[in-house]
Amino acid sequence: MKLSTLIQSKDAISKIGQLKLRAKLAYDIAKIIKQVEEEFTNFDKIRIKKIQDYGNKKKDGTFEIKNEKTEIFSNEIQELLDSEIDLKFNQLHISELGDLEIEAQTLMALDWLFKSC
Repeated sequence: MKLSTLIQSKDAISKIGQLKLRAKLAYDIAKIIKQVEEEFTNFDKIRIKKIQDYGNKKKDGTFEIKNEKTEIFSNEIQELLDSEIDLKFNQLHISELGDLEIEAQTLMALDWLFKSC
């Protein structure tokens, strides 16, 4: 899976992590979330480092990327987002969620988490 797919599902991961689930399913999802959070953390560290590398620090402590470096920054971040990541988990069956009410948009963002029927 591409890192961008995972990043785009960040809110959905958070939502599913807050659901009240049976113990086994909650445990399985917690293990997945642990891996996912590590990927988010690694991405943020690199993104922040690149902002600092290509940006100029403003008086208020924030960084601004100058126009001449915007394309380089964007290309590097896109290359990172296009990289393949390998999470180690068994995909879940949608039926394991039982009668829980989950927004379709959340499930669409998490299609990588569930097995096709």
